[in-house]
Amino acid sequence: MVQPLQSRRARPGDRLPELIVAGRSAGGGGRQIPHDLEAEESLLGAMLLSRDAIAVGVETCTADDFYKPVHGYIFDAIVSLYG
Repeated sequence: MVQPLQSRRARPGDRLPELIVAGRSAGGGGRQIPHDLEAEESLLGAMLLSRDAIAVGVETCTADDFYKPVHGYIFDAIVSLYG
């Protein structure tokens, strides 16, 4: 027998879904937001080498888009020096 999701009651022993907060599971393990540290480093390196890359970087992303917080700080520093 198939039951709709709304009518199904939790039974003892059922595993409840983990709470996902800001892309990371509250239980410490589980899923994380997609990230590519090499891509972040490549963007920052290009921005350090070329003013054109800074203009493109500012148009496409913000400091909050970086997975690694240090990369966001570096991005902010480059943008503030560029301005």
